Amino acid sequence: AGTEQAALHTTPEGDDISRFARQALDDGATHLVLEVSSHGLAMHRVDGLDFEVAAFTNLSRDHLDFHHSMEGYGEAKARLFTELMPKYAVIHVDDPYGAELAGRVPGQLIRCSRLSASDAEVVATEWSVTRAGIHAEVRTPTGTVAIRSPMLGEHNLENLLVALGCAYALQLDLEAVAKVWESVTGSPGRLERIPHPGDVAVLVDYAHTPDALRRVLEAMRAVTSNRLIVVFGAGGDRDRGKRPQMGSVGVQGADLCVLTSDNPRSEDPQSILDALEAGAQRAGGVRVDADELADAARGYCTLIDRGEAIAAAIRGARAGDTVLLAGKGHETYQIVGAERQHFDDREEARAAIANLAGGA
Repeated sequence: AGTEQAALHTTPEGDDISRFARQALDDGATHLVLEVSSHGLAMHRVDGLDFEVAAFTNLSRDHLDFHHSMEGYGEAKARLFTELMPKYAVIHVDDPYGAELAGRVPGQLIRCSRLSASDAEVVATEWSVTRAGIHAEVRTPTGTVAIRSPMLGEHNLENLLVALGCAYALQLDLEAVAKVWESVTGSPGRLERIPHPGDVAVLVDYAHTPDALRRVLEAMRAVTSNRLIVVFGAGGDRDRGKRPQMGSVGVQGADLCVLTSDNPRSEDPQSILDALEAGAQRAGGVRVDADELADAARGYCTLIDRGEAIAAAIRGARAGDTVLLAGKGHETYQIVGAERQHFDDREEARAAIANLAGGA
C-alpha cells in the first residue's frame, strides 16, 4: 500500500489498468477509483471492467480535436453509463447534459443537485461558499449530512455532492465520510494554494477549458477583496476553436490577464497567443504593459515565456489581490516542440515569491 506510479494518460490502457489493479489487490486495497476519460471510453480501454459505481459531474467544451463535436464528446462520455452498465449511476443533474443523461441510464440512479427545491436523491438544501471554504446541509436518502470543507468554489460543492452520492451507493457511513472532508484541501493542482507572505492569494489550478476557466474565476471573484489576476494559455496541436473563447472568458472574469504559453507542442507559441489575444480584444480587453500590472485596474498583456508570465503576475500583485495560475495544475512538464521539459507552475510561483522577499 502507498505505492505511487506516474501515468502518461488520464485513463491507461486496459492491460496497464489490470496490472495496477492486481498489484493494488495484492497490497490490500479494497476499492479501485478510476478517472475514465472520453478518450479512454472511445478507445475501449475500460470495456473489460465491471463498474459498481459510475459518476458524472459535468460536460463542457474540450477534446474537440479528437471528438470533432460536442455531440460526439457527450456520446463518448455516455458509454460509461449506457453501455458499460454500472450498478449505480451518480449524476450531477444541475448540468444540462447530466440532466439528459439521467433519463438514459439503465441502472440504479442517484441524482445530485445544489438546488434546494430539487427532488434529487442528494440535495444541498442550505449552502455557502466563502474564502473559508464550503458549508452545506445535504439531504440524502439516509438523512441530513453536514459538510464542512476548506475547498473553494461552487464547482467543488458540486463535486462533493457527487462524491457523497458515490459513498451512499457504496453503503459507506456518510457522516464519517463528511468528517474526513473537513481536513481535505483538494487534489494537487486544483486550486492549490501557494504561500505568500503578504495579503495576496496565489493559487494553481488545472482549468484549461473555457467553462472550467469561467467557473474557477467566478469562484475566486467571490473570495477576492481587490483585483483578480489570471495567467493562462492554450495547448498547441489541440482544439483551436477554444482559444479565442479562453481569451474572452479571461478578460470577462478577471481584472487582469497575463496571456502566455501552455504546452505549445509543434505550434508557434506566438500564433496561439494571437488567437487568445483576439478573443480578449473581442471581449473589450485593453492591452497593458506587463511591467505595469501593479498600477493597472483592468487589461491584459502577453508574455510567451510562462515562467516570466507567472513572475510578472506575482510581482504586480498588491494587497487583497488573488493571482490564479490556470491551465497546467499538477503537471510538472511543458511540451515545446517534441521535447518534454520540466516545468511546474507551483515551483515557478514559489521562486517568484522568494524573489519578492529577496528584493525587499
